[in-house]
Amino acid sequence: MKKIVCYAIIILILSFISLDIFLALMYLKVGDRLYSQTGFTLFTTHHGIIYLLCISLLVFYFRYERYRLCFWSGCLAALTNLTHTIILHKAFTKPGFENWYYISFTALQVGLLLFTASIITSASRERKWLKVFGITLLILQTTHVVIIIVYFCCADYQLQSTLSQVSFWLGLAANASFGLLIPNFTDEVSKLKSAHHFTLFHKISIGFLAFLVTYFSVYPGLQLYRQCITPSISRIPTAKETAVASRFEAHIFTNSKGDTLLYRLFLPFDYNPETKYPLALCLHHGGAHGNDNVVQVESSFAPFLSGYNMRRNHPSFLLVPQCPVAKSWWSPDIDLSITELMQSLEKQYRIDPKRRYVLGLSGGGYGSWHFIGNHPDLFAAAIPVCGKGDERLVKNMNDVEIWAFHGSEDQLVNVNESRKMVSALKKNGHNVRYTEFAGLGHNIDDQVRGTPGLWDWLFAQRRK
Repeated sequence: MKKIVCYAIIILILSFISLDIFLALMYLKVGDRLYSQTGFTLFTTHHGIIYLLCISLLVFYFRYERYRLCFWSGCLAALTNLTHTIILHKAFTKPGFENWYYISFTALQVGLLLFTASIITSASRERKWLKVFGITLLILQTTHVVIIIVYFCCADYQLQSTLSQVSFWLGLAANASFGLLIPNFTDEVSKLKSAHHFTLFHKISIGFLAFLVTYFSVYPGLQLYRQCITPSISRIPTAKETAVASRFEAHIFTNSKGDTLLYRLFLPFDYNPETKYPLALCLHHGGAHGNDNVVQVESSFAPFLSGYNMRRNHPSFLLVPQCPVAKSWWSPDIDLSITELMQSLEKQYRIDPKRRYVLGLSGGGYGSWHFIGNHPDLFAAAIPVCGKGDERLVKNMNDVEIWAFHGSEDQLVNVNESRKMVSALKKNGHNVRYTEFAGLGHNIDDQVRGTPGLWDWLFAQRRK
């Protein structure tokens, strides 16, 4: 039985290390777009199952060898891994599991730290390769935990982006360290050859396990690979979306680092180069990510602001960028592109630097909170709708006028996200405005557009 367990552990280790190598190659090829692929959920689930099986067999091995401390800490590691795998799957398929994901991920890291520490401190350290594995994994896991703590403590989105990438590679390195266990188990197998006869049943069992693991590795890997090599294109715009976007000029901007950004621009009614005009940065919701430079217009407040009455009463520049797939408004390259684009437009047109505004629904609401938190000097006012912000950044928003909106029954972005931001702003002395629509869900753009006095309020704001 021990021989089967040793062979099975070797097979499982080779399997999930191979999956990690594949994952690393896909990440190098497509970057953050990897996470947006539908096949990524299946891939990570299968990877989690194989990893869990490996930990479980290690626990069995430790019990057989009577490494009690390793056994019990291994049980804890297996339990936290199982919980995290389940919650990870839920987080990818259903909204509202993000907070549980962070909790389970933290528990997983703690479980692994205890597990590796036990390998070093218990009787198992007498075996050379177990000790080397324990020390290596402990160093990697400790570093990983420090990176995670810094990530959650800092409010700098650029640093968070860097730390996220470092965390990704540290995770892969930690998994790769399991390869140090292979010499230990090959040594165990060689010692058992003379003492234990390897029957046909044993061979069939190992062969069947190898087949299952190969299937669980290759199938999701091929699915993910096909999706990654398929060019990222947005959905085909409807005739209405195309017609709405045609009223806006289509442009491409290249930032100082060579990254490109698609955007649409609407000029003020009867534009006069001698007159200064406000600029409204209209951020689209999450369903308009892509590269068509069309669908983002109708997915923002831009069509309403470009309507006849609005452009007569409040003539302004309307800037409507399009966020690519698998990016966000706080991705460093997108953030840089938008801020540099605004500066570039001010060199071309008569834009009043004291009357810049940012507004958006859902994903655009997230973006609105992001920009006034990280670039407060750029904006006089913001209208974040159904968004989520970082409470640690409210101290930066004192000079930005804010009117936030949310539906009390929002199932996509919990209403507490806006409530927390508003509460933090008020505690910081901000005279924030907040409207919550009782009984309404996520799609409240019609109610927001019809809010009495909103637009007169917005275009009256001016930075001091």
